[in-house]
Amino acid sequence: MKKKKSQESTGTEPATDRAIRIFKEALERFQATGNEDGVMQTCNQLGNLELKAGRFEEARGWYEKARTIAFDHGDQEMLGVVVQNLSIVAQQEGERAREAGDAASAGKKLREAEACLIESLAIKKSAGNQPLLAATYGQMARFYLALGDLEQAEKNARRALEICEEHHMPNVWHVYEVLEGISRARRDDASAAGWQRKKEALREELRRQVDARAPAEFVQMVGSLCVAVAQSVLQEKPLHPQVKERLAALKKMPGPWSRVAVFLRTVASRKQPLPEVPEGLPENLKQVLQAMRDQFSL
Repeated sequence: MKKKKSQESTGTEPATDRAIRIFKEALERFQATGNEDGVMQTCNQLGNLELKAGRFEEARGWYEKARTIAFDHGDQEMLGVVVQNLSIVAQQEGERAREAGDAASAGKKLREAEACLIESLAIKKSAGNQPLLAATYGQMARFYLALGDLEQAEKNARRALEICEEHHMPNVWHVYEVLEGISRARRDDASAAGWQRKKEALREELRRQVDARAPAEFVQMVGSLCVAVAQSVLQEKPLHPQVKERLAALKKMPGPWSRVAVFLRTVASRKQPLPEVPEGLPENLKQVLQAMRDQFSL
């Protein structure tokens, strides 16, 4: 498992390249057995890894393969995930072209990214998953903020905020962060400071709640569960019975810990899409879970 592209596994093989090799081996096995769902999921994972390596053409190719299978099988949930991934590829290509001074290519790619985001949003609306919908509105807000379209950025951020508040989602601080950025872009320092205070107050409260109930030894144990789950997926081996028992115990705990258990079980089951990383966790553990989500999902 890796967090940065520069981090390496044992030996000289970069961690990203090692993961790509492992997933390609899994892809061959799925193809040999006619497991189309496995092929689709693995193609999406390979796209994620190539995107992290900055190889946009390769990432796009894998995502398109996954998209075709999802469409053919009527898997709307996976289709929404892959279309959103394609939007990320197009956006990064557009940003790179803009940095290189190629305005025509940048405009074309950014329009493509916008179209994919709109398509993904429509698919997720039909599924009715409010937390995922809030995350997509939030991503659209960030996309428009990056483009300087502050009206569209705020419109999408407000929709994300409405859903988060309605469902009492602790990760609403991400929306506060976007709204802070929009206010700063408008040079509205008073509004930006207000959103920043709300963001920091919520993050501090989440950290306080965790610190009050999570001894260091317990957090370390949860971290070891993360490693065990990641290894089982990469090595295509079942979870050890003891790991299953600990996940079952974690599922019964209050606060974010039950959601951590759900997250790890979903990773272990190879199902998609993965849940968002739960809020209210120690920062080091949150980073571990995010690294797992980056590698095994979107």
